[in-house]
Amino acid sequence: MRSKKDEPCTHHWLLESPEGGAVRGRCKLCGECRVFNAPPRRGYGAPARTHSA
Repeated sequence: MRSKKDEPCTHHWLLESPEGGAVRGRCKLCGECRVFNAPPRRGYGAPARTHSA
């Protein structure tokens, strides 16, 4: 945890596994909690869409 509360924190987020459309995160430096939007999952290793000409 940070000792100087006067300085703004440069957050280092530790993220949990996504649930629905959200991911909970906690800053490992100051302990602040936040909920982030999670993009839809394509799955690991799924190829990106390509457009043919």
